[in-house]
Amino acid sequence: MRLIVCVAAVTALAALPAGSAFAGSHTITISKRSFHGTWPFTVSKGRVSCKSYGRGIGEVTFRARGRTYGLNGLALQAGYPRPDPIWKKASYGLRVDIGDVLDRGLALC
Repeated sequence: MRLIVCVAAVTALAALPAGSAFAGSHTITISKRSFHGTWPFTVSKGRVSCKSYGRGIGEVTFRARGRTYGLNGLALQAGYPRPDPIWKKASYGLRVDIGDVLDRGLALC
């Protein structure tokens, strides 16, 4: 019985069109101009992604200028570098809040 269920699941996955959410498409392009929320980067656009572990949990990354940066602890633990080179500094010496972009990425998980 398990073999039949596994074969049915694999067959169903193979039938999905490329780029469908179930096939692993968890990436969107965002830009400073169209983003609703605080834009925390010095670059004007990039691709936010989530490698999902399920239930809204996953590695959230941001790709810009040919480099991929980790935006949360799971992505940093997976080896992605911190986004410091493209992360805007706030007037008080810290960094601009990255929470809005992180939330958008987690919504992809």
